[in-house]
Amino acid sequence: MSGTAPQPAAAPSTSTPFELLWERHRGKFNLLVTLILGGILLYYGLRYFEQRAIDQTWSGFASAALLDEAYASSDESLQMSGALETSLVGALAKADPAKMESFTREHGTVKVPYLKWILANKALSERKWDEAESIVTEVEQMYPTHHLCLESDYPVQARGQVRDDPAKAKANPLKEPELKPAKRGALTRMFREQIQAGRIFAEPAHFAKPAIPADAPKYRIKFGEMGDVVVVLLPGVAPLHCAKFQELVGLNFWNDRNVDEVQRQTSQNKFRPTQLHFGFDTRSENASEWDLTKPSTHLVEEVTGLSHFPGALAARADSDGKSCVDRLWISVDDLASQDGHRQVFGYIESGLEIARKICETSLASTEEEQSGQGKPLPRVKIVSVTRE
Repeated sequence: MSGTAPQPAAAPSTSTPFELLWERHRGKFNLLVTLILGGILLYYGLRYFEQRAIDQTWSGFASAALLDEAYASSDESLQMSGALETSLVGALAKADPAKMESFTREHGTVKVPYLKWILANKALSERKWDEAESIVTEVEQMYPTHHLCLESDYPVQARGQVRDDPAKAKANPLKEPELKPAKRGALTRMFREQIQAGRIFAEPAHFAKPAIPADAPKYRIKFGEMGDVVVVLLPGVAPLHCAKFQELVGLNFWNDRNVDEVQRQTSQNKFRPTQLHFGFDTRSENASEWDLTKPSTHLVEEVTGLSHFPGALAARADSDGKSCVDRLWISVDDLASQDGHRQVFGYIESGLEIARKICETSLASTEEEQSGQGKPLPRVKIVSVTRE
């Protein structure tokens, strides 16, 4: 008898419900994941371009106000000395009001109050009281609800430190400093108080450069091919310094000595003062033979009380604080930080531009060029110091 052979029974399925569900809906799941990833990429892409536009706008704001120069500085001395405020003031002084006004017209009202505020501070720093007050009034009228104009119990302000009794401070040196109470008000109102204080401020007499008597002794310092500098001495307030200086002139002490150090600002150190020094034994043409450590033997002990205005002639201080009248500094810039350390006894009457030119000469090494402090190269020789 013929027939078909029986087929073996199919093996039972071993797939789990999850695997069956995956096989059935895999395409939909992949589509969902793709949509989610695409949505995330789109979201962050839009955020990126939005933030980029905001950054560009505020970078333009900083550039218009010249604030980017201070904030972007890589100067370690700026960061370590906490002198950012000084740098910002310097940038503000150079800001172009026309450029800033143009920026406010191009970028809407969001940044206008801040640009106006910077313009007002610029006017204040330049003692243009009426202009500063006019700008502040304009901000108040145009943006009365801006935080610059609103009264607050604690507006942005610098709070002075309460001075402790010295004995208490010594007994508890780790005590946190206590600040004076916050002053209620608005920034615009406080700004007006600054304007009023500026209008009535009178510089104390001891901060003014002293008058030079008509009969004050004058001396001409010939710095070789660089030119001549004429200094006037003040024996009325510095008799010991002036007498020693005149004695050294009679000995031709400085003749044929070189300027042994100049200092000036650089991109790495924007706060280095411009000044020059001479007096060490630098008569050798080989700078490696110069002894810049030998103690002075031409010392006087006298406090003159004169300040380092531009052109100040000051004696170097030795380790005991006495004045080395044979080693002299000429300050090209205002250098009030040295008041009380060096003793000023004269000022440049003519030739300040020559002193500045000497400070701008090339220096002996790349390291000195970068730091803005070192020996001039080519050498700047003192030909003579003579009485006028």
